[in-house]
Amino acid sequence: MSEKRYFVSSARAKGIDYDHAERLWLLERRLQRWHERECGDDNGCITEDEDTGRYYWQNAMTGRMVPIADRYTPNVRRVAEIAAKYPDLDFEVNGDPRGWAIHIKSRD
Repeated sequence: MSEKRYFVSSARAKGIDYDHAERLWLLERRLQRWHERECGDDNGCITEDEDTGRYYWQNAMTGRMVPIADRYTPNVRRVAEIAAKYPDLDFEVNGDPRGWAIHIKSRD
């Protein structure tokens, strides 16, 4: 089973509408990629200036930091908007790129 089918079917099994499950999949992929880039690769990594809250791409070779658009906050906000429609579920954004970026749990 593909990752997308698994994610969407798991979300559907928890009572999430198909359209919301599909949207959560897109958000999951975006957040996953962001978290991977925060950890970095041979080219560099995303860093956040803790004083200003702005994000930068730090080049691994030169150390130069270039401002980049904040693609994290709007995607987390979109997850929260969908989560608000399902008060019986807990949604969590996981920053570890080794697993799913969005965790959905039942409130038992």
